[in-house]
Amino acid sequence: MQDKNGQGKNAQGKNVMVTTVAIVAMIIALVSIVAYMAKTNARISRELQALRKERQELTRRVDRLEGRLKEVEKESLSLIPAQVTLYFARVTATDTFLEPVKETTRARGSADVPRAALEALAKGPPPGSGLEPTLPPGTKILGVTVKDGTAVADFSREIRTQFPGGSRAEEILVYSVVNTLTDLPGIKRVQFLVEGKKVETIGGHMGIMEPLTRNERLVRR
Repeated sequence: MQDKNGQGKNAQGKNVMVTTVAIVAMIIALVSIVAYMAKTNARISRELQALRKERQELTRRVDRLEGRLKEVEKESLSLIPAQVTLYFARVTATDTFLEPVKETTRARGSADVPRAALEALAKGPPPGSGLEPTLPPGTKILGVTVKDGTAVADFSREIRTQFPGGSRAEEILVYSVVNTLTDLPGIKRVQFLVEGKKVETIGGHMGIMEPLTRNERLVRR
């Protein structure tokens, strides 16, 4: 009887131990699951927070773009059409000369027409016209003011740094600007500036320190 009781107690002890081990294993598993879920939730929370910030930034950008679009649309509506005559280069086997092209551009008002004309000149001739641009690539129009018949045209440095060279090319460049501006009412002379300052020459062949009047000798119509 005692052996049987001892065996019974041993069996019960083993069962209790197995149960305890199982419970401990379950607890460890649950703790691991909870820790994993907590870690996962923290990661998801960080990602959600980052996505919310990104969405807020995108919303701000869209708002800024929409605001700029409205400004551009408003500016576009305020622009007036202006017909100007632009002088581009015609290159032949024996000579290079200026050829006038009438074009309709848009300006913010009558005072802005000279600048709009030079900006159109800087863009180059119409496609398929067979004409060549006169201003070097990258040249920007920094400003044009008119006073007492003299237009003061301010260009970016590219008008000099990107000029390819040549006395005839320089003459064509200078008078494409002068003839384009003096074709407008109230302008008789043109003073060149580069980055806001007078310069002696564009490429070393022609002086531009003083205002210049138009040159019909270079024009072929």
